[in-house]
Amino acid sequence: MGKSLKQLAAEERRLRLLQALKECPAYKATLDLLHAFLAGTALGCSQEVLLAELGWMEEQGLVELDNTDGVILAKLLQRGRDVADGLTLLTGVARPAP
Repeated sequence: MGKSLKQLAAEERRLRLLQALKECPAYKATLDLLHAFLAGTALGCSQEVLLAELGWMEEQGLVELDNTDGVILAKLLQRGRDVADGLTLLTGVARPAP
């Protein structure tokens, strides 16, 4: 059985988040910045969904999350960069286009 549209959107959203972090200074961005980035795409979602996606990505060793004074900061880790570049494939994250 194929993946649902919801699953495909989540996989694509995770890839786009990794790619966005790759372009950020020091590979870091706040939750608000990432939310604004997604809002300009068809993959936009609530902050709650975004936080759940980032939590999943942290569990997979792709990002590191820091919550200081209520500001959530995501930092891309090397494994996340490898997935964003297509060097490592991970179930749950879309494969980047060639």
